[in-house]
Amino acid sequence: LTQCIRCAGGKYATALGSSSSLSCLGCSKGSFSDQTGSSAPNACIPCESGTYSSVIGSLVCNKCEIGKYSTASGGSMQNVCILCSAGLYSTAEGSLSSATCLDCAQGTYSTMAD
Repeated sequence: LTQCIRCAGGKYATALGSSSSLSCLGCSKGSFSDQTGSSAPNACIPCESGTYSSVIGSLVCNKCEIGKYSTASGGSMQNVCILCSAGLYSTAEGSLSSATCLDCAQGTYSTMAD
């Protein structure tokens, strides 16, 4: 080879002289990296509020679904996303706080199970 192969995004390798892609370690759940060839775990960035990553070696964090929000950073499971309370709704994806949950209009309602 004329050059070494970079670890894929979502992974990093700290060892010198690695001879296999198995030496590329995945970013932990709750973090991601979209850069290739990373050489340290600090290349993995915690997921921001309103997002989560439930897999090791993620390239991106997933946004909380419409009608949910998350104030925590570094979320590693979808359940970090909290459903708007009964009587409230949201049309925003990846919401950072309950402030995006709006009151249902007169003549309408929502339950916690919606």
